[in-house]
Amino acid sequence: MAWAGPDGIVFNKSTDEGETWLQEEIPVNPMPTGWDYEIPGIQRANGLPITKCDLSGGSHNGTIYINWSDQRNGSDDTDVWLAKSIDGGETWSEALRVNDDTAGRHQFFTWMDVDQVTGNLYFIFYDRRNYTDNRTDVYMFHLLMAGIASLIV
Repeated sequence: MAWAGPDGIVFNKSTDEGETWLQEEIPVNPMPTGWDYEIPGIQRANGLPITKCDLSGGSHNGTIYINWSDQRNGSDDTDVWLAKSIDGGETWSEALRVNDDTAGRHQFFTWMDVDQVTGNLYFIFYDRRNYTDNRTDVYMFHLLMAGIASLIV
């Protein structure tokens, strides 16, 4: 499981159905602007992390993914991010920006899932790339694992 707090995004795990946990959390990402941020027209927004594991039996089986959003690129540019671990959460990749728009727009309230047959990742998030006001679209983004495996090492 992962959560955001004063130390950014951290990870902890139990391998015995929750009886015991690691003594210390493992850092995933500093989440430099924190998990709580402002989006125009939204009373409260946050980038709380979503944690999923690939159990597909494919080539990425066992990979743990964490998806979140933050404003590291500026308060007018909220982005959706992804990190992965291929060693049970001991180490984490650098953050990969999921949304593919130009800078200066908001993508927020993200969710992610893993297709447990193919191992592909699916993201859904609110997106304001097409507007300069508070109008908002909903985007679904699909990442083929064969295409991004080397992007987030």
